[in-house]
Amino acid sequence: MHYIYARMLNEETIEFLVHVQPFDKLSQDELDMISEDIMLEYYPTGVKILAQNGPPSEYLRLIKKGAVKVSLVSKDDEEIVIDYRSEGEQFGLVSVISGDRSRANVVAVEDTICYLIAKEKITSLFQSNAEVNEHFMRS
Repeated sequence: MHYIYARMLNEETIEFLVHVQPFDKLSQDELDMISEDIMLEYYPTGVKILAQNGPPSEYLRLIKKGAVKVSLVSKDDEEIVIDYRSEGEQFGLVSVISGDRSRANVVAVEDTICYLIAKEKITSLFQSNAEVNEHFMRS
């Protein structure tokens, strides 16, 4: 995978975030804090981004472009599709917050670009912004 440090894309990153819940509720200082270390990651179609029972995720992934399928594999090796997510939606939060293994498989169903927000930034945001905390706890 290729990481592109988004410092040079700071304005573009903030412009994206202000149109996505709950980031649209952030102050300018909070947006700056989130965007200063944000990374972009590209996933070609078919790539497994997170694996069920795989290692905990260190990043909340926010889909900038593309789409992913979220699924589980049953005890009978049957795939159970839970959801499809696309631009502006996120995945990996439960693993980021809990530190537990990923609960589902997440696979790119088309070429996908995600913003990666580090666990420390999300934790800091939860502590400083009750509205963001409440939004994520409901989802």
